[in-house]
Amino acid sequence: QIVIEYKDISPNTVWNKTHILKSISDWNNETIMKQLYELHLKRTIRRSVQWYQVFQNWIQQKSNIIELHTHLDCEIITNLYMKGFLKISLQDSLNKSVDTSCVFWNCFRNSYDANPKGINGKIRMLSIIGEDFTYKKIIEKLEVSPNTINTARKFSQINGPGCPILEKPIITRSKMSEVKVKEFELFFTDKANVNMSSYKVDAKTQLPVLYLKNQKSILWKKFSATYPNGMKCTSFMSRLQNSRFKYREDLGGLCIT
Repeated sequence: QIVIEYKDISPNTVWNKTHILKSISDWNNETIMKQLYELHLKRTIRRSVQWYQVFQNWIQQKSNIIELHTHLDCEIITNLYMKGFLKISLQDSLNKSVDTSCVFWNCFRNSYDANPKGINGKIRMLSIIGEDFTYKKIIEKLEVSPNTINTARKFSQINGPGCPILEKPIITRSKMSEVKVKEFELFFTDKANVNMSSYKVDAKTQLPVLYLKNQKSILWKKFSATYPNGMKCTSFMSRLQNSRFKYREDLGGLCIT
């Protein structure tokens, strides 16, 4: 069933009668735009809206993105989108559709190959997209190894996509004073705190094994009370991890005097 039929002297004039835009360049054709306005926009937008200027601003700007909310309300924007006015494809100077995906990969690869900072700079650059595309896609488009992609993904997870390398904090450790070490040694030469083995020797230090007479936590309380300005609890406990100190081991061969 034929709904409507158009006739004229040439294909172009017939097409113009359909009031359908052939390309974004038709936005400059005020006749076509006014016909479209009468058919689709007149009943849906306020007369105070400079609708034609909105489209002119869009076509003249460098970006293909335009902010419509300040010109049109949400209902009008929705109506324009549903009628196909806002579905604009990027076109080149020959009025042919441009594959934006191809443009992206070509630009990215050229920048990647020309990166002046060597492999580290390339890894940082690849980290921008490393987690957004599959290994297969990146290898196909950039001809890089899976190991390079994996390194870029790790870089992104640690530093952020494309971010500078995080500087590792500088940790300074001060050597414990000899006074505090002596206090520790004196404390564990006291027979009230330890029993010294008469036959068992620590393999690492070649010193007699010392058997603790109390739990480590109790000994710490006693030590901190005796030497309030002495070493901290962490240092105290770490030194007790030394194999020379034993607690509640078999005391069968212990010589008590």
